Amino acid sequence: MEIKVRKINSNYNTTRVETAEDFKIPGETLDECLATYFREYLNRFKYVNDLNFKLIDAEVQEAYKVWISDVRNYAANGGDMW
Repeated sequence: MEIKVRKINSNYNTTRVETAEDFKIPGETLDECLATYFREYLNRFKYVNDLNFKLIDAEVQEAYKVWISDVRNYAANGGDMW
């Protein structure tokens, strides 16, 4: 299984030139792919203004909303719980 992600790199200090690059996150299950997406991309780069990540497939976006709403998934993958 794998999920498709779009990495958007922009420079907010200048003319806002954006570049997009698509890549895939592999995993045994959808839960494993979503955990990697959250842990390695969203949580790691959450304070970087020039870098954003977005799930490409609408079905996976909906699955991620359900997955992240479970506090156990959020906490087990490095989410800030205080």
